[in-house]
Amino acid sequence: MPGVEHRFCVWHLWKNFCKMFKDKQLTDVVWVCAKSTTPQQFNTEMDKLKAMNKSAWDYLSKFPPNTWSRAYFSEQPKVDTLCNNNCEAFNAKILKYRGKPILKMLEEIRSYIMR
Repeated sequence: MPGVEHRFCVWHLWKNFCKMFKDKQLTDVVWVCAKSTTPQQFNTEMDKLKAMNKSAWDYLSKFPPNTWSRAYFSEQPKVDTLCNNNCEAFNAKILKYRGKPILKMLEEIRSYIMR
């Protein structure tokens, strides 16, 4: 969507990174970069990653830092959360209602939300 800031869930980015790179030192750098609060700190950590493993650096460099690193997030009001599991938790709760006819499903979801 134009004009909307998009961000990635760092937990999912990290999980995909871990599938390709098994070294704990490398996987830890993802979180250090994500939690960096200044561009200088982010760039320093990315340079360390590049020195450790160029392929890992190439993989992370595919993702614009403003979508996953706190150092590059916009300064407009936002939360300090890197990973938002609200939708996953909600989907897990309503899973039992999904097999029902649409009106019954919607009514049960509404009742669940109202509790």
